[in-house]
Amino acid sequence: MLKRSLCLNAILASALVASMLAGCGTGSGGSESPVVTPQGTMELERLKVGIPEQTLEKAVITFELDENPLSRVGGKTQYLSRTRDKKNGKYLLHCNKGNCFQIQALYTDKPITKEEAMEVIKTLLPEGAPEQSRMEETKEPDSDNKIERYYFGEDYMADMVFPGADGTEVQIVTVYDLPKFRAYISPDKSAVSEESGEAAKEEPKKEAAGE
Repeated sequence: MLKRSLCLNAILASALVASMLAGCGTGSGGSESPVVTPQGTMELERLKVGIPEQTLEKAVITFELDENPLSRVGGKTQYLSRTRDKKNGKYLLHCNKGNCFQIQALYTDKPITKEEAMEVIKTLLPEGAPEQSRMEETKEPDSDNKIERYYFGEDYMADMVFPGADGTEVQIVTVYDLPKFRAYISPDKSAVSEESGEAAKEEPKKEAAGE
């Protein structure tokens, strides 16, 4: 399952090539850490993109660290949930520099409806995130799988991945904290300007190739 998740992550990283915004927000807001019990558990429904990695390190019963060297590309760390949410999804979280910049909810065994996927997105967005500002359709590289991409202001983006070009159910939900994601793929750039936008778009390609 973990190898399959890594492959899915590589595909989705490549899909971002065409979607990186020319402008960049001043930064994403901080997310409150979900409550971790003394036993090392936490509710998946309380996850928020942008949370401190330290929270996942403490929740040792709920999450396991991915020890595969491929998961360490670019200095990031990945955590896979040991448990499932109420929709039977497992979670893959991507962290860098102490914060979670991307969360994937995987429903490959039993896809969910588009309405349920939107519920997952709203749950994973931090408190105070802007309302949906726009949506666009694209597809996964090297496949016909449809992607519906939703933007929430300048700092947050979410993907719904449907099986096939005409799929009606969602297999994967991915939510991004864009400033933190950009900091991961372009560590030497503090912002993505219109002049440097084309160069920045190449960064996800390098990540995907490495994984």
